[in-house]
Formats: sequence, C-alpha cells, structure tokens
Amino acid sequence: MNKKVKKLVPELRFSHFREDLRKTTLAKIANFSSGGTPSKANPEYWNGYIPWISASSMYEDIFVDSENKITELGLNNGSRLALKNSILILVRGTPIPSEDYRTK
Repeated sequence: MNKKVKKLVPELRFSHFREDLRKTTLAKIANFSSGGTPSKANPEYWNGYIPWISASSMYEDIFVDSENKITELGLNNGSRLALKNSILILVRGTPIPSEDYRTK
C-alpha cells in the first residue's frame, strides 16, 4: 500500500527556497525571557557602557545603541545580554512556560 504524503509547499515562495516547509513551534526555535531590569534604586547598575533596550525604547527597527546604559554590575545582577543580530519581540503580559507552547 502506497500512501501519498502531502508536501507542505506554499503557493507563493521565494525562488531560492527549495525544501518543504516544516511545522514546528516557537519554543523549539526561540528563547523566551522576561524581566531582568537591574534595580533603578542602585546607581551602580546604571550609566555604564552596555546599551539597555526596554519596552519604552523599542521604537526603531534595528538597535545599535540606546540612551539608557547599564554597567557590568547591573548586567550581572539579573539582566540578560542579547546576542548580536537577535530578534527582540515586545510582548506585554505574563509569559507562558515553554511547555504550553507545544501543539498537540
């Protein structure tokens, strides 16, 4: 018995894409994090050289620098460093644990 396998190929696609589409979840291809703002009550965490990107500063498409900056001490006290060329997505609300992102 030969079952036909339906390939996932979109009707419209860029010519350099050749492979079939693969269904996956964001949790499998992305890292999610939330919070991490160093305490603004501690001046040793602020006015350093590390750009601080927050929801209030996300008004550009590409971030090279930021008005607000944190120190290494601020970074090491609860903050996280985004790698170069990371995609930052602003999401308001409580994050859902990654297991809940899976589809059944």
